[in-house]
Amino acid sequence: MGYLKRLYDWVLHWAETPFGVWALFVLAFAESSFFPIPPDVLLVALVIGSVRSSPSGYPPFPSLAEPKPLLAGLKEWSLYFVKLFPWAVNHSISLTRSFWGSKASFLATICSLASLVGGIAGYGIGHFLWYANDGSFSAIARFFFSAIPGVDEQSFTVMKTGYDTWNFWIVFAAGFTPIPYKLITISAGVFNINFPIFCLASAVSRSARFFMVACLLWMFGPPVKAFIDTYFNLLCFVFLLLLLAGFTTVKLLL
Repeated sequence: MGYLKRLYDWVLHWAETPFGVWALFVLAFAESSFFPIPPDVLLVALVIGSVRSSPSGYPPFPSLAEPKPLLAGLKEWSLYFVKLFPWAVNHSISLTRSFWGSKASFLATICSLASLVGGIAGYGIGHFLWYANDGSFSAIARFFFSAIPGVDEQSFTVMKTGYDTWNFWIVFAAGFTPIPYKLITISAGVFNINFPIFCLASAVSRSARFFMVACLLWMFGPPVKAFIDTYFNLLCFVFLLLLLAGFTTVKLLL
């Protein structure tokens, strides 16, 4: 996990440069159509990088000076976040007001817009580039089948049945959950689902997801940063499990 920690530190430094927003835009765009890593990783890093200007007055964190056994440390942090919740409720109005107009809300806006544009690009890939002139799967489609675990020609075709009944909710679920969003954007174009509905479901789900992440990090920035720094390796493992769970969910649904 050492290289992941170095990558985290490298990503985090973009919050202090003029290129952080551009990097977030490119990642959010690419993830919606072909890139495997969700933009939440960079969004979290950039928002966490701005916590020095977030609201203050949090209850004191658990001590980071002395290493603790994993279970004992997680229990201590769990109790801390339970204690932090009523504090957040009491300050919810001021915290929410401070979020709007902050760097965190700006980053969430950029991430949401880029993801929507990338989703439209994914729709275009499916609509215009999925089949060759003779009606067979194109090289792009074959590459997609080989790159996405659990998805092949047969299972991809089965997805059309779900779109016929649940088109809005399928796009919404993929936009908000760990289900690979790119799979849905491309297949939506292949099966020519209603484009305005696709855009609406994408805009609502992606914005809800990224603004929720950014707002929570803005409200609880310093405690979350301390928690991430303490349990970074464990959180990386959990993140990889969630990513794998997204692909597994697609396979089971198909």
